[in-house]
Amino acid sequence: MRNPLCPHSTTALHWIGAAALMHAAAAQALDCKLLEQQIEGKLHAAGVAGFRLETLDAAASATGREVGRCDHGTKKIMQRATAAAAAPRPASVATASGARTSRPAVITECRDGSTPTDGRCRR
Repeated sequence: MRNPLCPHSTTALHWIGAAALMHAAAAQALDCKLLEQQIEGKLHAAGVAGFRLETLDAAASATGREVGRCDHGTKKIMQRATAAAAAPRPASVATASGARTSRPAVITECRDGSTPTDGRCRR
């Protein structure tokens, strides 16, 4: 039944609303994938090898190292060693010149939408 004040049927409006919600959900998932790709690129650039990244629920218990958060802090990205990986890399490594390098920054997307590089969200 059509509403005289609205030229479109309510069914059409429901479909448009459902499509908008599905698009928003897909955009959120894409944000986590994009962040995961950025982290993977930075780890490769830092010379880290033999790892895989997994996106999990933030409350999930997991082994490995947390390297980022996405979806407004509701998901975490974990770095795990693959079977072919060598011994874990220490927190800082001496280079040939004697200079010390530190681990790459943890990229985090907090619930408030901010993205600190130290991995800590404001409470």
